[in-house]
Amino acid sequence: MKKLLFLISLLLIFSGVLIADISEYYEFSAGTQTYAEITGTPVTAAMGDDVSTVVDIGFSFTYGTNAYTQIKISSNGVIALGTTASPSLTNNLTSTTLCPVVAAIWDDLHTGRTVDGTYPLASSVQTLLQGSAPNRTFTIQYQNAYWRYNEAASWVNFQIVLKENGSIDILYGPGSGASPGTSATASIGINMLPGGTGNYWSVTPGSPATASNTAENNSINAQIPNGTKYSFNPPIGVPNDLSAIAITGSTTPTSGTSTQYTVTVRNRGSNPQTTYSVKLMNGDTELATVAGPAIAPGTNQPVVLNWTPTATGPMT
Repeated sequence: MKKLLFLISLLLIFSGVLIADISEYYEFSAGTQTYAEITGTPVTAAMGDDVSTVVDIGFSFTYGTNAYTQIKISSNGVIALGTTASPSLTNNLTSTTLCPVVAAIWDDLHTGRTVDGTYPLASSVQTLLQGSAPNRTFTIQYQNAYWRYNEAASWVNFQIVLKENGSIDILYGPGSGASPGTSATASIGINMLPGGTGNYWSVTPGSPATASNTAENNSINAQIPNGTKYSFNPPIGVPNDLSAIAITGSTTPTSGTSTQYTVTVRNRGSNPQTTYSVKLMNGDTELATVAGPAIAPGTNQPVVLNWTPTATGPMT
């Protein structure tokens, strides 16, 4: 059988352009909210100086172009979405490997202290799932985390809240009031696949706080005021806005043999969609088409098409 050279790589390059800017998926805002401690499930593996094994979120959390049901929690003030990345104390929101992450105070923290003559407060990491579908929240709380590991004079309280609607809040509670000094070099923000410039928001605290997707602030060394809230929310889209953001499948299908391709469709709009089609095209020529499945706002949906080439030669 003869192989057909199918230039799927051009489509993959195009899909990469679509996900090149985090501002398409999240807008940053700063505000205030009364800090309320939770009583949840202790994550002992994230207490001390370590990264937990995977922890279930409790719902499917859409983040960028992907959906996640699990996270890893680092003692160093940062969580990783999914099961791959394991962030250490070396904060780097610009990374192409330490992503996707959400960082509240990404620095060399210690979260497993007990009260003794040196450390006045016990510290912990806890999680709590609250609410009912489709409005559930999953909170990761760092309680009395000591900043700069052995700095007994400076501790911080904060929460990372993942919302079922795709929003993220980072909330700050009361701290020791002391600054860990110039030795602290923290980052605050989020990043998403594939990482690098344009795929992160790095926060600079202040009045007002700002966020950049081209320059990381990795030298934060002052307490964040109690009641501060940093939010990352999906933009409110137009009512009807679908896009094909990725395609996978064989680049050398065989003439006369059915070959499967998967197109990832994202609903960027505010309306659910049930009436649309996905087509595999060669220029203006339709190769395959299938009715698209229902897709909720702000979510991605894989759509499978089967195509049987009838001739050999290059095709895009």
